[in-house]
Amino acid sequence: MQDLQETGIKVAHGGCKLPPEEDCDPMEVMCTRCKDSKLMCFKERSSKIKACWHCYNAAKACSSAPKDRRAGRKVGPPKTRGRLQKAIDSIDKKIAKLEKQLKKAPE
Repeated sequence: MQDLQETGIKVAHGGCKLPPEEDCDPMEVMCTRCKDSKLMCFKERSSKIKACWHCYNAAKACSSAPKDRRAGRKVGPPKTRGRLQKAIDSIDKKIAKLEKQLKKAPE
């Protein structure tokens, strides 16, 4: 790859060295951070990280990385036997109420 002093590549903050050119894959779509800074947008071939090299080393969100499905996920309290029984009881009451209404309704 090119020298670190050339334009298009920044030095990593964490002391991480630039990977060799054979280990770099260019990103299909250039992320906005690299586009604004006029950097080469790439990721390491052997890495499981989906963000580009520059965004990952700067600990910033990469716009070209695919979003995971867990974003915005809400985790509620676990279902206990008591909570499940309360839910079953309330559903049974609703069913009984609807059956009474059905019997009273004229055909």
